[in-house]
Amino acid sequence: MERRLRLKQGIFTVTKVQISERGERLKVYFSVWPDAQEKNVLKFLGASLNELRSHLAGKIDAKFVPEPEFLLDDSEKKRRKIETLLKKMK
Repeated sequence: MERRLRLKQGIFTVTKVQISERGERLKVYFSVWPDAQEKNVLKFLGASLNELRSHLAGKIDAKFVPEPEFLLDDSEKKRRKIETLLKKMK
């Protein structure tokens, strides 16, 4: 892809990818640190959907190119919250 996701300070991580049984949908789970960058990343990914599908079409040998869907993986946030609560209990 020509454009790249640029965070001034932060980390973008793909945590999981699932493709539907028939290959028509591609769910991409991701996390962002710091949390304040999440909205910017979601906006960028939404604006880049067509470019991503074109990129995928050139990389895979399939009858159809799956439709990507980006989902924020909040499991790390939940883990941190649980950790904080457990520390308070001690």
